[in-house]
Amino acid sequence: MAGKTKTIPAEVTDHRYCRICYNSNGWRRPTGTADETTDSYYAKHGFGHEEWLFNYEWCIDGFKYAFLQPFNGVAGHRGKWFSLKLFTNLGGRSFLENR
Repeated sequence: MAGKTKTIPAEVTDHRYCRICYNSNGWRRPTGTADETTDSYYAKHGFGHEEWLFNYEWCIDGFKYAFLQPFNGVAGHRGKWFSLKLFTNLGGRSFLENR
C-alpha cells in the first residue's frame, strides 16, 4: 500500500517510532476516520498532516516529501539515515507495520 521500501543501510544510528492518525484510504487523502479522542491536532482540526503521506501524485522530481512529528525541524536530521516504524490506533488497538 505504501510503495517500495529500501534496505536499511549500515549507517542507520537512530531508530524511531511515529504514531500517525488512522486513515481508511491508505493515507492518500484525508478521510475523517481517525480514532482520536485526545487533544491532538487531528481532534482539533479534523485531519492530520500525515493523511497525505502516500499520495504519490504529489511527487517533486521523483521524491515524496512529508511531515512527521519525530522529525520536526531539519536541524540534526539532514544527511542522516533513520529506521522509521509507523503505527496507528483504531478502536483501542494499535497497528504497526513490522518489516
